Amino acid sequence: MKSNAGQIGKHRLQNAADNAELLLQKGNLPEENLSLLEAELNAVLQELAPLLDETGVATKTLDTGQARTLLEQLEPMLNSRSLECLNFLDDIRAMPGAEELARQVENLDFKLALGTLCALRKQWM
Repeated sequence: MKSNAGQIGKHRLQNAADNAELLLQKGNLPEENLSLLEAELNAVLQELAPLLDETGVATKTLDTGQARTLLEQLEPMLNSRSLECLNFLDDIRAMPGAEELARQVENLDFKLALGTLCALRKQWM
């Protein structure tokens, strides 16, 4: 959570998650720290909620040309195991049928993501 929070610039959540992680490593996470983490997470989720429609799906959808371009851009990033691919998660999520690819990129599972990308390329090409 702390790295994802940092990537989207939510430093209060990042700090709360970092603190919780450190306390958990020591074997104790006091209720007040857990409550702070929960409050920061809820604040970020509320802030991001307008980006989703009522079904929880990104409201933006890529057309065929945009999807092809995205797949071409992603392939070298995945091959080189570049974290830059995380910057494209919103676009991946906006590509119909790319939910698995988004999950794999988010989890930094580059090998599986490459396989999924190849399958998607066949659909979109």
